[in-house]
Amino acid sequence: MKRSLLFSLVILLTAVLTAGATAQDIKAMEQHMATIAETVRQSIVRVSAERSWPKTGGEPFTASYSGVIWDDDGHIVTAAEAALGVAKVRVETVDGRCFDAKVLGVDDVTNTAVIQADVKDLKPLPHGDSSTVRIGHWVLAVGNPFGFMGSVSYGIVSGVGRQIERNGKPLWNMIQITAPINPGDTGGAVVNSRGEMIGMIHSTYGRAPSMESFWLGTGLRRHHVASSTVAAEGINFAMPINTLKPIVEQVIQHGEVRRGWLGVAIQTITPAMSEPKRQGLDTGVVVARVLADSPAVKAGIEPGDALTLYDGQDIKSTAQLIQMVTATRPGKSVEIKGRRAGNPVSFSVTVDQAPKSKPDFQAMMDDLMPLFPNGWLGVHVENVTPEHGGKPDVPHGAVVVEVLPGSPAERMGLSSGDVILKLNDKEIHNALELKQRVLSRSPEDIANGVFKMEVQREGKRVSISSK
Repeated sequence: MKRSLLFSLVILLTAVLTAGATAQDIKAMEQHMATIAETVRQSIVRVSAERSWPKTGGEPFTASYSGVIWDDDGHIVTAAEAALGVAKVRVETVDGRCFDAKVLGVDDVTNTAVIQADVKDLKPLPHGDSSTVRIGHWVLAVGNPFGFMGSVSYGIVSGVGRQIERNGKPLWNMIQITAPINPGDTGGAVVNSRGEMIGMIHSTYGRAPSMESFWLGTGLRRHHVASSTVAAEGINFAMPINTLKPIVEQVIQHGEVRRGWLGVAIQTITPAMSEPKRQGLDTGVVVARVLADSPAVKAGIEPGDALTLYDGQDIKSTAQLIQMVTATRPGKSVEIKGRRAGNPVSFSVTVDQAPKSKPDFQAMMDDLMPLFPNGWLGVHVENVTPEHGGKPDVPHGAVVVEVLPGSPAERMGLSSGDVILKLNDKEIHNALELKQRVLSRSPEDIANGVFKMEVQREGKRVSISSK
């Protein structure tokens, strides 16, 4: 952390000095950032919940996270982990006040929870606009690392639009920052140089031993400071405020997040795809499959259609369209434009609510079963591109974006980020070829449910099998 903080300060000083700033300018900047930090700290709280300690016979311990005062109605946004399995949590402000708060709802997909305290004089943090965030912008991260209340760290935005993973599910459009993040910071705020919240502290890149094992190892179990990750230094992520707002609003209104759903399997258009190229399309997505009785099929969308515009916004990738659809309120009608066999087409689609329960999910997968007779693979894949880390030693293949629960892929040990190079000893050049190979398996393989694969994982080639 010391190296990261020193590096951040060197960047700030170098920037102002190379711009010809005087000592007075530097002093003014320092005073401005100090004022911002002090103001923001008043909107950051510690959120704690007592839990049992499974490895010590149920001994209770306190898990502690950060939270952000959201509005004047006592709503506080924090990490989902802070509120899972409890009805109430304890909140502490930087000025030492403590009070109980009730849990309104949790969105485990984005690790977001909303709690509410019956306190009137809390100071909400102003909301910024994360769409204006640029690489190189200065930021402050404010949280409670290891329980140290209202700690502030400096840094810059080092990346935008990042895709990371949470519980095997992709999170898109994350903000990458250099400001140090430590256990206990999760749920805190990332603010810009105007003191506006542009994101919620989410995680540090990489997985490390759990904080549970950390505290067991040190013998300190009474006060457990939690965070999802602690491995990498200077590679930290925040959930953008523009992504966070609709999630928080839905939890406040409904107690849950109701995500939109189209019911299509899609693939990002790439230069290697000949049909979109013939239609003059450089960006967008191609529909691979349409689920029965889905909003897409009701609107007339068919396999092979190229989709280029969603509700007035250009479609650039599979990830982006999924993000736009899931952010759409169920029941809303949107216009989708694209091309079919070279001709412009337009669809009016009424977005439905995404299946969320296990029976709903299974019913959706039953519609997909004909794709994989008598045994399906159960992965969402895309072509290997530079965005997926494509390198000369992995020039082709199908990169795994998501593994469906209970699928053969999950049982085989496939995980997001794996690049499938071979299926049953035959090379795979792209995502479409993988789907075709699965469909064209031999009767013996179908009967036996056999999948043999060669995959690239963390720079190494490994062989895996379903049997």
